[in-house]
Amino acid sequence: MYSWLAHRLHRIRGRAGAKLSWANLRAQFGQEYRDPKDFKREMAKALRAVLAVYPDARVEQVAGGLVLMPSRSPVPKTVVQLGAKRA
Repeated sequence: MYSWLAHRLHRIRGRAGAKLSWANLRAQFGQEYRDPKDFKREMAKALRAVLAVYPDARVEQVAGGLVLMPSRSPVPKTVVQLGAKRA
């Protein structure tokens, strides 16, 4: 979940963010769960663990799913400048 949020959150545009339903999240991450309530409980637990190490992640649990808001990446952007070719 951490790597998914790290990849996704800094690419979200718009103030409203992106709402994902529990059904969509379960299809992507929790197909092995028979009961949707079990998946929701485990996903919420995993989200708390991720937020402990990715405090800039802006994710809200709402009725019916999660809202992902634009957030800073947990990995700072770096620039690599390559030197000129030598003959």
